[in-house]
Amino acid sequence: MLTISTFSLILLKSVSRAMNTDYFKTQLVVTVAGLLAALVLSFIDYESIASFWYLIAGFSVFIMLYTMLFGISVQGSEGVNARAWISLAGRTFQTSELVKICFMLTYAKHISVLRVQNKINHPLHVVLLALHAAVPVLLCHVQGDDGAAIVFFFMFLCMSLGGGVQLRYFILLGALVAVSVPVLWKFVLSEYQIKRFTSVYNLDDPSIQLNEGYQQVQGRISIGSGQLTGKGLFNGPRVETNLVTFQHSDF
Repeated sequence: MLTISTFSLILLKSVSRAMNTDYFKTQLVVTVAGLLAALVLSFIDYESIASFWYLIAGFSVFIMLYTMLFGISVQGSEGVNARAWISLAGRTFQTSELVKICFMLTYAKHISVLRVQNKINHPLHVVLLALHAAVPVLLCHVQGDDGAAIVFFFMFLCMSLGGGVQLRYFILLGALVAVSVPVLWKFVLSEYQIKRFTSVYNLDDPSIQLNEGYQQVQGRISIGSGQLTGKGLFNGPRVETNLVTFQHSDF
């Protein structure tokens, strides 16, 4: 964790050269705060925390609904419209990040109870586990933050597998997902989301290069210009000129 955090800080220090906001300082503060919080929590029995699952679950639903109704809406090009942040001490805060921790606790408690009762692979309880995970997934989707919804879905898969849910249920889920893909593509995904899939295969199209494929094209050029060894830390000319949009974020 320290290695990953240090690496991210170095990258953000480089990226901050091209921006008015010093993301390095922001990340450094939250990294230290996160490590201190993890240290404090490590002295508390996780079973004691999980025993308050109903409060944790209620808080999670409340804060997600609050964000949905009163949060900050971020609108972008091509139809992006997500309301997944709240204002906190003059900064924006993505509430689903906190709910991820809450979900780990409530879902682990759910699995633990079923294991004690020897019901972890009873069909009804497997369905109830899926419904448990569906709550944050659907709330994130309604917020317009499908990226977070996907993270919750994979948390559900990994924790279920680690918790002892039999492989046959994963095979069944995979079959259901495969069957539902055409329906999702036709009726659930927004136009901008479909373009994110299709643009990757049409990056040589000039119209796509200037629109939905801009970030991908500029990223590809940046990687190519660095070749094998790169331009050198804090020396990247394309970083300094901020050619790749949102280069301080996931990209």
